[in-house]
Amino acid sequence: MIRVGNRILWVGKDGLLYSTRTAALESFKD
Repeated sequence: MIRVGNRILWVGKDGLLYSTRTAALESFKD
């Protein structure tokens, strides 16, 4: 997980890259 400003670059289990807001991070947790 890389934090850039108010955004999160999230690499999922499938290797996909997601850009989500910090507040939405909880929804993407595994």
